[in-house]
Amino acid sequence: MKYNRFLLLLLPVICSCSQNKTMNKLTQTDSLLDRLETDSVKKMLCGIDTLNTSQESKVYYKLLFSQYQYIVDDNFQDTTLLNDCIRFYEKKNDKEKLARSYYYKGECCFRNKDIQKALFYEKYAEYILKKGDLTNKRNLILYQKICEGLAFINIQFGEYRLALHYAKLALHSLKKLDDKRYQAYELGMMSACYNQLKQLDSTAICLSECVSLLPHTDVNCRGYIFSILTDYYLDKDKRIAKQYLDSSFCYTKDALTYLGSGNYYYAINNKKKAETEWKSGLVYTDQHFIIAKIYRRLAEMHKENGDMAGYSYNIEKEVKEKSKIYEINNGVKVGEIQLGATNSFFIKRLLSNVECIIYTIIAAFLCMAIIAYIKFRLYKKGIKRKHNKSMSEKTEELQTTTTELKLAKAQIKSLKKESAKKSDRIERLNNDIMVASQSSAANAQCGKELYHHIKNGGTTVTWTKQDYELCMAYCKIEFAETMAEIERCYGNIAPRKQLIMLLQHLNYDYAAIGRVLGINSNSVRKNIARITPLTK
Repeated sequence: MKYNRFLLLLLPVICSCSQNKTMNKLTQTDSLLDRLETDSVKKMLCGIDTLNTSQESKVYYKLLFSQYQYIVDDNFQDTTLLNDCIRFYEKKNDKEKLARSYYYKGECCFRNKDIQKALFYEKYAEYILKKGDLTNKRNLILYQKICEGLAFINIQFGEYRLALHYAKLALHSLKKLDDKRYQAYELGMMSACYNQLKQLDSTAICLSECVSLLPHTDVNCRGYIFSILTDYYLDKDKRIAKQYLDSSFCYTKDALTYLGSGNYYYAINNKKKAETEWKSGLVYTDQHFIIAKIYRRLAEMHKENGDMAGYSYNIEKEVKEKSKIYEINNGVKVGEIQLGATNSFFIKRLLSNVECIIYTIIAAFLCMAIIAYIKFRLYKKGIKRKHNKSMSEKTEELQTTTTELKLAKAQIKSLKKESAKKSDRIERLNNDIMVASQSSAANAQCGKELYHHIKNGGTTVTWTKQDYELCMAYCKIEFAETMAEIERCYGNIAPRKQLIMLLQHLNYDYAAIGRVLGINSNSVRKNIARITPLTK
């Protein structure tokens, strides 16, 4: 007997030691993944037995396995294991692992060309991680990856300001980590964004920093950096551009490298070689924005040679590739998707709070039922002990208990009614949110049509006050800086006056403004004179 008891006491200790050993192995594997030691990671994963471990260890193993598959297999797109991780870590409230699960799910969606889901999940990962501790090294490494991924996606879809914002965040994170291996890559993305935004001084500063960081840069990133430097020096020093081009081919042969090579040969007037290099680049990529760039360069070359058939063919190809980007995105702007993701986070948070309230009510109901049941059982046991009491006392006690039970049932019914009312209220709130979002989109479209009506030569003679308000609401988005300046100078003036001042800022003369408003030039001059600035 004593021997059996000893074994029973020893069994939980043995199980606990085994689980701790498995968790230690998983933690070591995680550290190896951070250092991209994939061979060691594979050995560790193969040596871990997850059959007799805790649920937490099994889910952690699934996360590490998915992360490993994503790194070693460029075609890995399966999110089944990651979905299990998300469900578990949402319940456990482990922000770092939950954010990591959402990030890799977003990357898998991006590989599957589902850009809306990719952006949504990566934005959600960023949102979760920001609520955590970004001073933690592992959190900061993940945050840098998320920002880099968002910057890359935004560059592909022409959202250069958003891409620049995320590239700066990624660079700042790398500087905090004192990791110089990938800083040049982030600076390269920043220079590409600055170049598209025509901020040439900032482009030059970023590229000079890239050159200084090249000795420390990871080998896999050097080809990309040399390609950017090749394009930058084409107009400045073709000898240096050729050196960078040769260096880029030493590290990688991809579409960007061949695009830069074609640009170089085109710059030195070797158009045949340039065309060959550009066409070679088409073989190395399936990214539509790079393919569109190559077709644009081919079209420009054919136009310069007077080959209009070749020009129209390549322009048609470029338009087709750009339309594929639009189809992938379902016609929604990338910036709008990210704004929608943020709104979805708020709604999800609101719904989770409501769920907590409902669960609290249910828990209270169960507690009351259990208490009533316990009281009833104690009462029955008390009857057996009190044989000496009279029947009248027993009857009185039974009546008291029955009354308590009736009260408990009445409370249960009232709680059920309150729960049903709150469920209806939640449904109404969701409907109101949906209607509000549809109304907002309709107002924005209406404002856009009114502005284009003016732009196409229409007048505002028949406009109502609401028409002016809708038009100016759209203009505050389209001409944000100009409208902000008007508001600073003149304060909160009427929409019609705002339109007059906007047209003046857009270089409309008095006659043109008069045609829009349906009045003569003198009336326009008087209207402008009546609009007094805040500070004279």
